[in-house]
Order: sequence, then structure tokens, then C-alpha cells
Amino acid sequence: MTTNKAEKALTAKQRRFVDEYLVDFNATQAAIRAQYAERSARSIGSENLTKPEIQAEINRRLDSIMPKAEILGRLAQQARGTMQDFFFIGMEERTIEKRRIQISVDDKGRQGQEVILEETEEKAMRPAVYLSLVKAQNLGKMHLIKKYSLGPKGESIELYNAQDALTTLGKYHAMWVDRAEVTGEDGGPIEISEIVVKKSHERPPALDDD
Repeated sequence: MTTNKAEKALTAKQRRFVDEYLVDFNATQAAIRAQYAERSARSIGSENLTKPEIQAEINRRLDSIMPKAEILGRLAQQARGTMQDFFFIGMEERTIEKRRIQISVDDKGRQGQEVILEETEEKAMRPAVYLSLVKAQNLGKMHLIKKYSLGPKGESIELYNAQDALTTLGKYHAMWVDRAEVTGEDGGPIEISEIVVKKSHERPPALDDD
């Protein structure tokens, strides 16, 4: 098994940290599981993530799992996802059955036996709308389905949230950042007070011995 340069530069404990960090992306827990001191795990975890050699190994491992271009491509597909790719909407040939029947009625108006006199079928084009997973598969869109269910009313699907994908892509391209506005009381400006501490050079009074 070959070892890359970035991994060679790491200590055994740092390699363990990278292994554990890729489990849940929690630097503190990764440091604890890598046998760093628990009391300093938070600071060590944060510090490790700033080290170029550790960052390089994390990025290399992530890229081997799914390259950055593929991740962005998947997010873009989710953002562009539309139900139109999963439904047939149009005209479809349907078979219409027609029957000519005779119903007997007695002298008291009670309905008797129903007799079929003639049965015919004819083809006609009719509007149709229905879920079509075959269409989605042919278009290569099945991976956009987050949830599929089959119930008494038929099939239903849920796609990955397009708005969430757009937000993630926007953050990646630094189109916006999360900001918090801090104000004073009732939305007013924050008051800043200057506190001046004067250092006294006077000697404190002597304490009585008794």
C-alpha cells in the first residue's frame, strides 16, 4: 500500500485524528477519540485543523471519496430538480369500453335482471398526468429522489430541497455570508463607556497588631 507525502508528514496520533474527524467532522470528539487529553481536546482539535499537512490529508481523503467537482455538480442538479422530470403530462391513447344493456322492470317498478345486449371497445386520445419513474430513469434523474412511498392513494415521491441546494452553492461561491446585527436597548445604538482606572501610589494604612 502506497503512502502519500501529506500522510507521511503526520504523526501516528495526527493520522488517527484525521481518521476520526472524517467520521463526524467534529474536531473535539475526533481529538478525544485520537487519545489527546480530553481537557484540551477542543483547542487541540481546532489547532489541528489549521495545520497545512493535516488539512492537505483531509482534503485528499475527501477528494478520494467524492471530488469537489462532483459534489458541486450534484448540488447543481438538486437545485435544478423539477417534478416535470418525474411526471408524464400529455395525451395518451386509452381504451374506452361501451355497453348497451337492457334492464327489465316489473309491473311494480322493481328493477330486474340486467342483460348486456352489446359490448364495444374503441381507442381514443385522452389527457393524462401520472408519476412515471420510467421517464425519470431514462432521463438519469433517479438520484434526485429523497423519499419514495407507496400508499393506498398510489405512489408519491419527495425530491431533495432545491432551495437548500441553492443556499449551499451560494455560500460556496461567497455570494452571501451569515450576519448578525447587534444593537442596544430597543434597537438603539450600543453605548460604550470609558472606564479609567487610576493607579494609586499611596501606601495603605498600617494594620494594628492587635
